[in-house]
Amino acid sequence: PGSTTAEMFRQFASAARKAMDAGGLRSVAIVAAHPGGGTTTTASNLAASLHAIGRSVAVVDANLRRPRIASVLGADPDAPGLGDMLAGRAVEPQSCGGIAVYGPGTPESRVYERLSTDEMRRIVARLRERHQVVVVDLPPALVAGESMVVADCCDASILVVRALQDHRGLVAKFVHQLQETHAVLLGTVLMRPEHTIGGYFKKNAELMADYAKPAEQEAKS
Repeated sequence: PGSTTAEMFRQFASAARKAMDAGGLRSVAIVAAHPGGGTTTTASNLAASLHAIGRSVAVVDANLRRPRIASVLGADPDAPGLGDMLAGRAVEPQSCGGIAVYGPGTPESRVYERLSTDEMRRIVARLRERHQVVVVDLPPALVAGESMVVADCCDASILVVRALQDHRGLVAKFVHQLQETHAVLLGTVLMRPEHTIGGYFKKNAELMADYAKPAEQEAKS
């Protein structure tokens, strides 16, 4: 919690919250191009930050191919979840630290083709009525066609870009695709920039993280 990375995510969450509040946006899809792009890290930190300021937050694991976010948040990944909801079954979320977690569902229910049906849009709409913010973790768009379909069901989207991995042309392609959905593209998150940043930006980030430490901890150090 006291790291430079954690403070960066707090800054990101604050900007995302302001943009969502200004537009009345309550559901947001987290999208990346490649596997391991950082959507789960981004989604979980966004959810935690929004919950910390008192928002009612739900997290949905829409990566039925290689789900991770339920495990990251401490939920049972094999409990009834999104896959079961897509099959028409009623599901109650798991509560993890006050965050409502809708995992991928029981293994036999994870039919990712169902993500492209109208039922997914209805599920997102219902969750918007039940929770103040709905964060949807998506599979990598480059290898999973359903990713953009689910993003289209949400009010907003955020593109996660991996430093030194995602080429400019690929990023531009997915920016264009997201802009063609109904979701408002809030912006991009640059992941793993440690080898690309420096100067005042790095110094300010370290200063922010140090200032976030409790006063007694700072005195000891």
